[in-house]
Amino acid sequence: YFPKQEELYKVETKNKIRFIFVGQLIERKGIDYLINALHYLNINYDSSLWDFKILGDGILKNKLNSEIEQINNSSIKYLGLIKKDSVIQELYSNSDILFISSIFDGWGAVVNEALSKNLAILSSNMVYSSRSLINHGYNGFIYGYNDLNKMNEGFDFFFREKGNLFSMKKNSRKIYKEWNSKNASKSFFKLIENKNNTNKSLLSRI
Repeated sequence: YFPKQEELYKVETKNKIRFIFVGQLIERKGIDYLINALHYLNINYDSSLWDFKILGDGILKNKLNSEIEQINNSSIKYLGLIKKDSVIQELYSNSDILFISSIFDGWGAVVNEALSKNLAILSSNMVYSSRSLINHGYNGFIYGYNDLNKMNEGFDFFFREKGNLFSMKKNSRKIYKEWNSKNASKSFFKLIENKNNTNKSLLSRI
């Protein structure tokens, strides 16, 4: 899955960190962890410092909406299911960090999409694409899916080291440049020919 890579522009965020969640609102996507994250941000950080957009639909929508109403913070915006791809891409482009809380994802295409838009990533360790496309501490953070303390430490880092956020976004761009059809085909042919994968791409580790 190779979404087209976007140019990287240094957009001034006016000290506001922009989070985004994109996914089905079902148990497997770790919606309880998403809810915990929203409460944590609301309690610990002034709403002038961040915003959090949520895209998706599913059987846990009412539960999520109830929690958002309880939090009552205008920085949290539930946008529902968006079918128009151009709108989704624009929302990615206007974000800084993808939060992905799944308790299982066989791959997790949202990581590819976010990296193609040069986002940093905060992901659970149960997202397979994160294991391949996130270098912990370099272009994002990976936490144990049931470890709320580690998840919160990831959020804390972004607020504590805001000057490094753009560097992480640049690093996501560097990593995603390795994720292309040319490198994929080279690695695949070496695999079926039982040859060593000597190209220094991320795909050589998959």
